Amino acid sequence: MKLGILLCGLSSPEMHAKYGYYDQQFRDLLAPFGFEFVTFTVVNGELPRADDDCDGYLLTGSKHNLDEHLPWMAPMLEWIRAAYGNKPMVGICFGHQAIAKALGGSVADAPVVYQTGVINYNKSDGSQMSVAAWHGQQIVDLPPVALEVTASAEHCPAAAIVYANKAISYQAHPEFNDDYIRHLYESYNDVLAPEAKQFYQQKFGKFKVNHAINREIADFFQRCGTGR
Repeated sequence: MKLGILLCGLSSPEMHAKYGYYDQQFRDLLAPFGFEFVTFTVVNGELPRADDDCDGYLLTGSKHNLDEHLPWMAPMLEWIRAAYGNKPMVGICFGHQAIAKALGGSVADAPVVYQTGVINYNKSDGSQMSVAAWHGQQIVDLPPVALEVTASAEHCPAAAIVYANKAISYQAHPEFNDDYIRHLYESYNDVLAPEAKQFYQQKFGKFKVNHAINREIADFFQRCGTGR
């Protein structure tokens, strides 16, 4: 089964040297499940063709926000609208927000604080998961399509969404491990707002990354992908 990874942002040279770009992190995260991968560098204007041979797509996070209106963003949102329902897609952080916006939802600055660190999320099935997060914006109005919010946190009510058998998305970063989020915080320490630093420090050491999102993503693609 072949998955197209839409690379929506590039990490800093320092983080890239240690961990690779986001597409490599997702290849590592999903390595146990036997997928084949191809990367489309969306930030350079590259998008999948309608007739490509991918069985599903994953949109990564990004250092950019959707309200920056960079030249590649409008074509990406149009691509999401066109692809939605034809092949399964997964959105992570920026990708989570992009799917919602493309389908008619709205994204804005997080109303409380820029959210950083490992956060504990409550799932709709009554269980919990701890996932690394790093976002200053989030979904504030859900799109008017069939969906279910499947996870939330104290300051993030739409932390995970299932769009029937068409898409799933997560505001947090399942590809980040504990070391990565710590190094990311250290690299941004000089520019983060005091409230964001406090948010991180209050949670530091309280939770460790603990989730099965890689399995959820793999199950979704295997169940809904065109290569099934």
